[in-house]
Amino acid sequence: MIKKIFKFLSYIALFFIISGFFSYLTIHFIVKSEDTVVIPELVSKDVVYVLEMLGALDLNLKFQGAEFSSYIPKYQVISQDPEPGSVLKKGRNVRIIFSKGTEKILMPDIRGLNHMQAKIVLEENNLQIGHISRVSSTKFRKNHTINQYPNPFFQVKRNIKVDMLISEGQVLTKYKLFDLAGLSLDEAIFMIENNGFKTGKIETVRNYNKPQNSVINQNPSAGYYVNEGGIVDLVINRKIDKKDTNFSNTEGCKLFTYQLDHGFLKKHILIKLNIYGMTTEIMNDFKKPGELLWILIPGNKDATLFLYEDDELKITKVYDAFE
Repeated sequence: MIKKIFKFLSYIALFFIISGFFSYLTIHFIVKSEDTVVIPELVSKDVVYVLEMLGALDLNLKFQGAEFSSYIPKYQVISQDPEPGSVLKKGRNVRIIFSKGTEKILMPDIRGLNHMQAKIVLEENNLQIGHISRVSSTKFRKNHTINQYPNPFFQVKRNIKVDMLISEGQVLTKYKLFDLAGLSLDEAIFMIENNGFKTGKIETVRNYNKPQNSVINQNPSAGYYVNEGGIVDLVINRKIDKKDTNFSNTEGCKLFTYQLDHGFLKKHILIKLNIYGMTTEIMNDFKKPGELLWILIPGNKDATLFLYEDDELKITKVYDAFE
């Protein structure tokens, strides 16, 4: 009887030992499975997508480098380590090599772009700026690309240097300045404007030995070379005629009046006022025949008024400050 009881107790003990062993194995594998993950396929996946996927699996991404590839687009994975399907503990590293894209690209066309725009286009295509030459051009604006090498649309390797020919803009033609001394103001203005120059500051002086309203000095002087479109300042001998009825004082201002001839067609009237070398348009309009024009001139500044009728200079009048 005792022998049977002992045998029965032995079976019970063995059962608990075996149950405990299998329970241990079960818990061990469950815990172990929670600490490991299966590595997914990463090749041909975008780097941003790979970062998100590995982050969700509690794995770290390590970049081992980048290579050119004719098959894998730029910023996608070329290879991975460990391989897909491998089991890896959480917190471990997954190493990848990503693509830099194709080694050859079509050379972009940077002709006509300004220097900064061309630089941006080259950098976006992994190309570098090479030798830069500059030349004057009437066709291309200053700092714009005239030509390039390699030529556009050819297959080129990335990171090569691109030579550029840049425009310096149009070279201004210089002209020898003529002598304006002794000319009337109207004649001097006509010569300045019809030879490609601009009238600058007009000053007045008193010299009773010189003809009234004539040029007695100019800057630059006669014989100097001046760029086309350059400014010519004048000094005029001016004697105020108190009987001049073309203007009158009006509370510190001077009144200029001009009446158009009678007829049937409107006239294009352009009136400019030059004060301290700055010329301002004060009228640019079509006026009716016979219309009387009224213009106020500042009384405290030396000023010169120019009136054009149908693009023809009709009147040039100098006003002296406080006179």
